[in-house]
Amino acid sequence: MDMKTITNIFIAGSLALAAMLFAACKQEESPVAKAVLASEQYIEFEAEGASPVAVTVFSDGNWVADYPSWITLSQTSGQSGTTEGVTITAADNKDAEGVLLPRRDTVKFHGNRLISYSYVIVYQKGDKYRGLAEKSLAEVAALPDGEFCSVNGPQVVAMDGNGFIVSDGTALMYIKSKQSVKVGDVLSFKGSKSTSSDLATLIDLEDFKVVSNKEVTYPAATDITSTLASYKFKAYDYVTVSGVFNGSKLTIDGVDNSIIANASADKALGNLAGHKATLTGYIIANSSTNFTMVVTGAEDNGLLVVFNLPFFDDFEWLEPWTTASSAGDAVGTSNPSSTAPNIFTAESCAGVLDELANRGYSIVNGWKGQDFVDISLDPSKSQNIVYLQTNYLKFGKTSYNAGIVLPAFNGLGSKTADVELSFDWCWQLTGKMKPDIMTITVELQGTGTLEQSVFESSQPTEGDLSNFAWQNVKVAIKGIDAGTRIIIRPTNADPSISSTRDQNRWYLDNIGVAVNGDITPGGGDDVPSNISANWFFDVDHYDTYGPTFGGSTKDADGAYVGTNDKNAGDGGKYIDSDEKNAVLTYVNIDKTSIDTAGKSVRNVGKTGEPYCAGAWPGDYWLYSMTLPGSYPAGSKIHFAGTMKTSATGLKHWKVEVLDGTEWVAPIDLQTATVDSDNVQYNVEMVGTDLNRVEFTYTTTKAVSSVQVRVTAMSSRQANDAKTLTAPNGGTIRFCGGEGNNSILEISK
Repeated sequence: MDMKTITNIFIAGSLALAAMLFAACKQEESPVAKAVLASEQYIEFEAEGASPVAVTVFSDGNWVADYPSWITLSQTSGQSGTTEGVTITAADNKDAEGVLLPRRDTVKFHGNRLISYSYVIVYQKGDKYRGLAEKSLAEVAALPDGEFCSVNGPQVVAMDGNGFIVSDGTALMYIKSKQSVKVGDVLSFKGSKSTSSDLATLIDLEDFKVVSNKEVTYPAATDITSTLASYKFKAYDYVTVSGVFNGSKLTIDGVDNSIIANASADKALGNLAGHKATLTGYIIANSSTNFTMVVTGAEDNGLLVVFNLPFFDDFEWLEPWTTASSAGDAVGTSNPSSTAPNIFTAESCAGVLDELANRGYSIVNGWKGQDFVDISLDPSKSQNIVYLQTNYLKFGKTSYNAGIVLPAFNGLGSKTADVELSFDWCWQLTGKMKPDIMTITVELQGTGTLEQSVFESSQPTEGDLSNFAWQNVKVAIKGIDAGTRIIIRPTNADPSISSTRDQNRWYLDNIGVAVNGDITPGGGDDVPSNISANWFFDVDHYDTYGPTFGGSTKDADGAYVGTNDKNAGDGGKYIDSDEKNAVLTYVNIDKTSIDTAGKSVRNVGKTGEPYCAGAWPGDYWLYSMTLPGSYPAGSKIHFAGTMKTSATGLKHWKVEVLDGTEWVAPIDLQTATVDSDNVQYNVEMVGTDLNRVEFTYTTTKAVSSVQVRVTAMSSRQANDAKTLTAPNGGTIRFCGGEGNNSILEISK
């Protein structure tokens, strides 16, 4: 089609308006129209061979038409009433050398008054770039919007996921475009000048070419760290700033202004989440106190240890060494002779000591009746008697005792906390299946008190116990601080140990330290102004998340074998945030009676994304972070995460945040009718579409933890195929990938 007609403005209301105007003017009996309307407002013609367009003119009197010289009208005047078939024709937009520039003008139908004018915009296509000289970026910025131009030689100096910044020495310009470029590329292209966020830019790029690539020379960056609080937006300032990075935003404690960091995929800024960082780049925009930076460089200044409670270690990280050393599972297989390589001396355990030290552990050794000595994982010391099992540890041998010292809770600073210690332990058995008659003691070094002056676990009874059995121990501890060390060891000088039975051999797994009540500021310190937790569900985290959320074993294809669990609760499965200061769990309702097919599974895909099958109304995902003290009412809780369901997964979900003791919906609720039941939800899964769930909530009460849950609200499928009557294999997951990381944070 060689002609395009856009926007017919006449509907019944317009005709009614025209009729009223005509009626109002009848009594004046003027031959010249006071009210004129045309049936079109905009007409677009091809450059050559354009077909005429017919319009209808409505008038209450005589009318005439004004029009440019390149337009011809079949009728240039008319009388009162409706004049149909007035054709507008455009001459060819060319000369002897070819097609001319596009042109735009108006045709005016009118009477003798200004209010009686009816305008029809006429636009004719052409060669947008004919005769246009190449312009510098500074010259482009000075053009009025809509002007076309040709640019040759600007270089890409920075880029993010939406576009790139170019420089030609006269000016810098951000161009939003999906063109494939690299930093250093020298470009040529044509486009239309526009303005975006008060900055000049180019749109509708054509004839786009990468001419060459050369190294970028950057100007000296201005350090605005100390002046960020008062920094005023200047387009394309090249700056550097240091602070704490949460995965997308860099902040400085006590400063309202912050930096929103945009970067290309190769910058991998997600790896800096929870770290102190220095970012360098161009400032391109601001919104309130957030300044947007296109990053050219990033420096990792180390992990910000804000807080490291709750603490949990199930030793699943030992997996590479247990496989390499063929370590046994004495407790699981009831085999006292299970293979147990010494982590200090076995070649297959090389690296275990370093990893224990990196995690903050040390070892205490002692002989019957003697004080324990902290050997701090020094392999040169004697009596190195700690052994490896399938993802747990064995301590001690005949006449020699050994125990473990937990990492310091250095994130507490000068604060104190009341906590509950829990762990699983089991005694060793002799070849005749007789248990080592022993107890386990918990003691403290540094600040803090045990609920009992000395805690000792109950001892096995030789006559009653002739097998391995994990014993769970819980210990209340008050007032620990950053210098406190918790020691778990055999009880020395135990009178129940006879002169012929001097064996205190034991196994340890699943150590946890959870906050019991508020954390009390010490020394006048306040809680941090901001704490962030981030989860990056990607392939690099597959072997980190798989054992704790899916299962500890893999199938023949190398995929973790998911945990089939339809009992109420989280099944002990979780995913730590990268900062180890928060966890993600999936909590089931009790499905033992409704999930007869065993569809309920928790697992981690090879992409590193956690998912659950067999979801049912009442199940929920829970993001949870314990805080180092009480955050006052008016604090800001920010959450973001990307959800995805299979087509046969569940459609309706509700996100809530815990405000004090009350669960509140931070996103407006909607109501859907599902099989005659009204369902309230604020997260709707449509087919297999990604759904980014994000909010910032202002607390109305003081909070000592940040908790966000996303609950299944109906059994309607995401593809609307049907409403389920029992759990199926449909999945629900939180996604990874660029811009999809999960974030949980609080700020005062």
